[in-house]
Amino acid sequence: MVSLNLFKALCRQYAYKGLLIVSGCKGDSPYEGLEDLDILYLDIPLEALRFDAYLNKYRNTKQYFKIVRHFMKLLHYFVLNRHQYQKRIAKFTDPNDIIIASSLDSYLLAPAKRQIIFHFHFGAKDYFAFLFQQLLKYCIKPQMTVFLTPSCLLEVRSKDPSLRAKSVAIYNPNRFPRELHSPHQPLNILFVGRLEDQKYPELMVMTARKLRDYGFSFHLDVLGDGSKYDDIAQMIKDNELNDYVLMHGMVKDIKEYYRQADCLLVTSRSEGFSLTTLEANCFSLYVVSVDWGEGVHDVIKEGVNGTIVKAYDPDLLAKTIIQTFQNDYYALKKSAYDYAAQYDMENILPKWHELISSL
Repeated sequence: MVSLNLFKALCRQYAYKGLLIVSGCKGDSPYEGLEDLDILYLDIPLEALRFDAYLNKYRNTKQYFKIVRHFMKLLHYFVLNRHQYQKRIAKFTDPNDIIIASSLDSYLLAPAKRQIIFHFHFGAKDYFAFLFQQLLKYCIKPQMTVFLTPSCLLEVRSKDPSLRAKSVAIYNPNRFPRELHSPHQPLNILFVGRLEDQKYPELMVMTARKLRDYGFSFHLDVLGDGSKYDDIAQMIKDNELNDYVLMHGMVKDIKEYYRQADCLLVTSRSEGFSLTTLEANCFSLYVVSVDWGEGVHDVIKEGVNGTIVKAYDPDLLAKTIIQTFQNDYYALKKSAYDYAAQYDMENILPKWHELISSL
């Protein structure tokens, strides 16, 4: 939803006339009920848009026929019918309009003869992945690519000098007002993210087991759904962690869970920006994160809003949590809360306005 909040704020602050282009179907969209926006639905089913999650689901359950059918759907929507979607978008836009593509599907379907800003939400490793580079050759070249962190921008530019004049780094903004909350007893830990391989939720469960074995008092809430949901639930049961770890699936109001937590645990294999780190800081959560890539050092300042653990080691993660939160940790929560101010919408909007005005 960060792209939607940014889009609405830009239109409101600078009186832009905006059209929200949603690749999905109206019934599947989180944008229903936004009568104040002009919305164009392309009516592509969720299974085709979340192809990675569905592919992992079918692969894990050995549904090979569905894997074949899945690739046929991708071929149908993004190859055979791509031109029809591009024509539809072109019909609702003018050559002088600027299209901000904030997802891969919206970038794939962006029409020619339009000014395109590609808002890339992942890290440099993902950008230079072989498959993604092949997809880029298939797309319209953007006027500008926006990366989420300065470190990611520097790495991309160093490997592809042609991007030096056509790329910038702009942090994602807060989508919530900041709130300072008191510590809880026992320590409330939060895990937020899709239960997919990228987020490495197994490491979260192994860390909880280590905390339990060390006799540390804590509670862990898990927010998110995905192809590994049942596997993680079984792993929690097998390790006798049901009294410590509670899975909630997808939740409508995440703010209440942030308010009740003290620490965000991040176990991802890779991220572009880790929006959950920023959201957690907004609600005065201190973050304990693995070193998921170049951007982690942009979003976490050691000892200020979080701590970075170098290894994907549940024992080291558990010991770090214990050492960090064994004494009164109100100062840590206050520090994280203060650090999040730089990501307030009012500080991010001028950078986007400057970029858009330069095209």
